[in-house]
Amino acid sequence: MRTRRRVGSRRRAGIRFGREPIGVDLESLTDEQVKAIKEDPALIVEDVTYPAESEE
Repeated sequence: MRTRRRVGSRRRAGIRFGREPIGVDLESLTDEQVKAIKEDPALIVEDVTYPAESEE
């Protein structure tokens, strides 16, 4: 999921959201944290897929 704030600085589920979009690893969050982020009207949330990092 990728998120950014609509207005002002915002903390939700222990993560600080700012003007620039950030990627959030859903596997590192609880279901409750994901729900809190997705339901926050001050955040713009997009479901996206990031490529896996290679272990070379």
